Amino acid sequence: MIEAITVKENIQLFAVLKGVQSSQAGQFANLYAKKFEISQFLNTLAGALSGGNKRKLVTALAMMGKPSIIYLDESSAGVDPYARRVLWKTIRQESRDSALIVTTHSLEEAEALGTKMAIMVDGEFQCFG
Repeated sequence: MIEAITVKENIQLFAVLKGVQSSQAGQFANLYAKKFEISQFLNTLAGALSGGNKRKLVTALAMMGKPSIIYLDESSAGVDPYARRVLWKTIRQESRDSALIVTTHSLEEAEALGTKMAIMVDGEFQCFG
């Protein structure tokens, strides 16, 4: 995420970098902003967003282009409870054809997004399943 440009410009830039035709980048930005419930911030500088909305934006940027592997770190930290559940639903929908690797301290987030879980202590796997 580039804090000095708007949410829309961020989405458009990353969309083009991930293969979207520049002529369709505006429509793509509107679609992703709607999916991640940040449409009202399209013309806001990314650096001026709240912490939760920054999380939504960077999650959207990470998931664009249907990558085969998606890495998310504390994807819903700082997001209010209602928006967190909406975000998890969107992540599940957008990652159907991808391997999703999430790091979190939240058991609720792990249960909402995970199909297999690993527990690490001091950098070593203690449990996997």
